[in-house]
Amino acid sequence: MEMRFKATSSVKAEIAILRISNTHTNEFVEILPTMGTRVHKLYLQRGNRVCSVLEEKDLSEKSLNLFPFHGAKLSPFSNRIEDGKYVFNDTVFKLEKNFIEEQNACHGFIYKNLF
Repeated sequence: MEMRFKATSSVKAEIAILRISNTHTNEFVEILPTMGTRVHKLYLQRGNRVCSVLEEKDLSEKSLNLFPFHGAKLSPFSNRIEDGKYVFNDTVFKLEKNFIEEQNACHGFIYKNLF
């Protein structure tokens, strides 16, 4: 039985990249496993072409700092939680403030971590 998918690893700008490709259609996704499985590239078939469906950013430190959540999994929450606090069922929960300049907990905590 022929494998329909292939996984390959590479490194660019000192960042690990995992590419999962469909060997029949040439569609592929590239993820950054050391950055919370951020989706770096996604190419899908449209008609008889394989096209990018995400705005691609380079992997330079400048780009990663300008767009820290581009393609990121925003888990366990998305958006900003003011002062890192929220109330659920009359219980106050506190989260780490990862955006100190705004005093917020922002976009979860896995976006920069090994997944």
